[in-house]
Amino acid sequence: MRRIIIVTIPVFFLCLSVYSQKQYDFATIDAKTYEHFYYGKWDSVIYYGKLALENNIDYFYLRLRIGESYYYKQNYQAAISHFEKAAKFNSSDTTTKAFLYFSYLFSGRENDSRLVEYTPSSQTNNVKHKNISLNSVYFETGPGLNSNIKKNKNIDPNRNDNILGNAYIAGNIYYNHLGLNFFLGKRISVYAGMSFLNEQNLSLIQMSEHRLGGRYFHVRDTVVNHPGPPPFTSYDTIYENRQIINSIDSTWRFVNNLKQIDYYLKANLHIAKGLDFVPFFHLLSVRTTIFKVSNKPLNFYSKDTITLHTQIPHPPMMTPFDTVIYQYQNNLTPIDRYDFHEIDTSYSNFSFGLSVNKNWGKISTSLFAAFSNLNNKKQNQTGVSLTWYPKGNLNLYFSSTLTAFSENKIRSTVFNQLAGFKTYKNIWLESFVTLGKLNDFTEDNGFIVNNSPGTITFRFGLSPTIILKHIDISIHYQFQTEEEEYTTRISNSDIVQNYKYVNHLIIGGIKWKI
Repeated sequence: MRRIIIVTIPVFFLCLSVYSQKQYDFATIDAKTYEHFYYGKWDSVIYYGKLALENNIDYFYLRLRIGESYYYKQNYQAAISHFEKAAKFNSSDTTTKAFLYFSYLFSGRENDSRLVEYTPSSQTNNVKHKNISLNSVYFETGPGLNSNIKKNKNIDPNRNDNILGNAYIAGNIYYNHLGLNFFLGKRISVYAGMSFLNEQNLSLIQMSEHRLGGRYFHVRDTVVNHPGPPPFTSYDTIYENRQIINSIDSTWRFVNNLKQIDYYLKANLHIAKGLDFVPFFHLLSVRTTIFKVSNKPLNFYSKDTITLHTQIPHPPMMTPFDTVIYQYQNNLTPIDRYDFHEIDTSYSNFSFGLSVNKNWGKISTSLFAAFSNLNNKKQNQTGVSLTWYPKGNLNLYFSSTLTAFSENKIRSTVFNQLAGFKTYKNIWLESFVTLGKLNDFTEDNGFIVNNSPGTITFRFGLSPTIILKHIDISIHYQFQTEEEEYTTRISNSDIVQNYKYVNHLIIGGIKWKI
């Protein structure tokens, strides 16, 4: 029995191998893939297509059928590799070019789609590859709302025993942006944008101030024992009359607007299939008002007096009698007199950098670096981003970004996690969370530059987007916890303290696709 089993098992697998070779020859594969393709059984076409490739059966129509099956299942990333292979078998086939073109387009690889030599027919969307053309116009606007001024306008930067305290309290902002995206040939696109930001702020200055008070008049009686000789006791009265100089905390509040105009330029250089170089430059022109304080004290001479009515013995009888001792003091006391000067100030900030983006199919990566000079400090940033499309299309994606940040040799790390998915028909929803401190921070290929005085300590956002044929409509909401610093000067040294607040950013955007 054992010998029969030993002989039977190899024979069985040999027969199975022979049967498989007969079952999956060229004619069988071609018939089965055609039949299942004809009836729209996409999974079956993909199944037999994979078996064919495993058996070294590969030809034009096989790749085209597999590619179309993935395409109709909306797995555009998987479809691309098969259409690219089909194009190598037959580079002049217009059907292959059409499917490859739209697979690139629907998977977010618009730059690759422009390299496909395909002209859609009159029944499809009319897409033309001009050397220079305007691709889209983008506009966004909205406020940033917070309760910072209301909450912190009464903070006390002038603590005990100091000479000066000041705070800069950022208020609500209003923001506008207009941008144009151009194509310069098939491999280069340029985005040029301009933004305007208006921020209402409160400058708070608090310091100890010497001012004249009333006069101090005091009368007191005292008993003085005189040792003599001869010993005696006197009953004296002291009259004090002096000027009071008060040291009080005075607070001055100045409301001013910060106005900022941004100029943004980004280019996309499509070096090769799935590979892009993206240089960018962002210039920020800021105009605001600063307040300077100067003290020109007045020299005040206070006339202080002390009058002592005392009893002294009168020789030879040694009978005490009253006498008056009078002291006069003309003390020099500086009385503070502060002058405040509003100074219109203009300055420029800038940020520039480069990112290298590579698409690997369902995964795309980005390496980037940015250099900036913001608020009289120099910043360096390097980072990596990875985006995953699990379904091979834009209906679901996850993106993780890790950034190493350095400012004046102080280093930190920022992590951002984003998730996006299609919710219903033409509606997409993105959400993200940012961990780490953002101050003087550049992100999104330089489109966003955080140069405000406050530091973002936590950020969360939601962005629903409606994508139509010629228009995209989006709303961006961000919840941000922020903190700002104020200084207190004690004995010619500054002490830095913090206060916190919450900011709500609501931006509406519209993109017109031409």
